[in-house]
Amino acid sequence: QPEYSDDGIPVIKISNLKSEYIDDDFTEFASEEYTNKLTENKFVRPNDIIFCSIGKGSLGKVDIVEKNYNAILSTDNYILRINGKKYNPY
Repeated sequence: QPEYSDDGIPVIKISNLKSEYIDDDFTEFASEEYTNKLTENKFVRPNDIIFCSIGKGSLGKVDIVEKNYNAILSTDNYILRINGKKYNPY
């Protein structure tokens, strides 16, 4: 669970997932002390697929990250990341 602070790295929560886009009006932020301990793969990247793992009415919500947010996910969400070296969309 992230250590929340008034500023820092945005945390993408279930409420940010809008099915067609990610609402970037972030209300929660993780402390830099916490995020400095994370590995790079914990930060969302463009083309990541984010899905919600819990919650009545939220379970299975999915969004694709379309831009660089420099954000992490809340513990209620998971990242599916395609290896671009092994996947060719054409």
